[in-house]
Amino acid sequence: MVLVIALLTGGVIPNSSVSAEESASPFVRYPRAMGIAAGQITGAGLAWMYWPDRLGFQIVGGATYSPADGDAFFWDDRTLDYNVGGQLYRSVFTDTWAGWLSGQLYMWGGLRHNGYIPVVYEEANDGYRERDFVAGVSGGVGIGVELLLYRHFSIPIEFGYVATGEFLGSEATPFIMALAGQTGFRYRY
Repeated sequence: MVLVIALLTGGVIPNSSVSAEESASPFVRYPRAMGIAAGQITGAGLAWMYWPDRLGFQIVGGATYSPADGDAFFWDDRTLDYNVGGQLYRSVFTDTWAGWLSGQLYMWGGLRHNGYIPVVYEEANDGYRERDFVAGVSGGVGIGVELLLYRHFSIPIEFGYVATGEFLGSEATPFIMALAGQTGFRYRY
């Protein structure tokens, strides 16, 4: 009799066994991400992230170059501008509100190195002239919120305190500390 009831109800009662991978948070299921980022610590450029559990990291790099000749267009009055940044993450809280929307609160800390060659217009020479190379360094800590749409599309929104300084040869500008924001768009996989 038990066998008959089991056979009859087997097709009606749904199978409640779900694999551990299917029930895991999308933040755990998809620990890697690629995309873009922009901020005073991350820098601006292409981003790669690996965040397998509570701790993770991200690396960002970007560069622009336009030679100083004639009436060329310069990005922010610079002939060369590059940056490389890295961040460490620690997850504080994650939640899934719907099948298409998840979020997490986290803390971050990071460092960035940048360099550029400024360009000025000189009327005497009737053209643009490159100045000396300027190097910079930034560091900061803060908090962030990552919104995850459809388990893959990641939008981080971060705020924190950032200290920034620049070096021109042996001269250094004083470090400036301020509240800053940064963001990005990544695809988690």
